Amino acid sequence: MALQELAGVHVLVVEDTDDSREMLRIALEYCGALVTTAESVEKAKRILETLRPHVLVTDTSRCQTTVWR
Repeated sequence: MALQELAGVHVLVVEDTDDSREMLRIALEYCGALVTTAESVEKAKRILETLRPHVLVTDTSRCQTTVWR
């Protein structure tokens, strides 16, 4: 995979674990992505009021919440 394969792709990472969120940010930026992070669903929803990322990355336990609805 070329390092710039994600160039121009905006990714929103929603992860409550600091280390995991940071690791994902570093890895995605290394591949050229523009990364925005949020540590909670509430913060992610505020971000989504003004930004429209191409991709949303979250852990599957977040899918269980009704907050996204």
